Amino acid sequence: MREFRLILTYLVIFSRLVLPVDGVYSAAKETEIRSETVLAAGYDMISRPSATTTVKVGISVLAIDELDLRSQKFQAAGWVTTEWEDNRLTWTPAAKDDIEEIFSKPGNIWKPELVVDNSYVLLS
Repeated sequence: MREFRLILTYLVIFSRLVLPVDGVYSAAKETEIRSETVLAAGYDMISRPSATTTVKVGISVLAIDELDLRSQKFQAAGWVTTEWEDNRLTWTPAAKDDIEEIFSKPGNIWKPELVVDNSYVLLS
């Protein structure tokens, strides 16, 4: 009898962990959002989202490959992340099954142009 209570207790705890959530993800709804925003005929991926667009840039350094103080040369491996807001790609989540983010091909959206101004390769 004790084993049965223990198993029943585990089932009750487990069932609370896997209760269904209120919203359900819908690939069809994401496709609908993408069609109405990114793939819409009026979306121009060449033009900036607005006259003034704030772009946040982050650099994550994985490794410093070379550091030469005498010649002032620094070489590192890592990646650059950019973040901006394109108000042309907005929707009301409540009207779209509470979907707040979608995925799109990078070639379909406006992206800021980044230029490395002080590159060692350009200087030598």
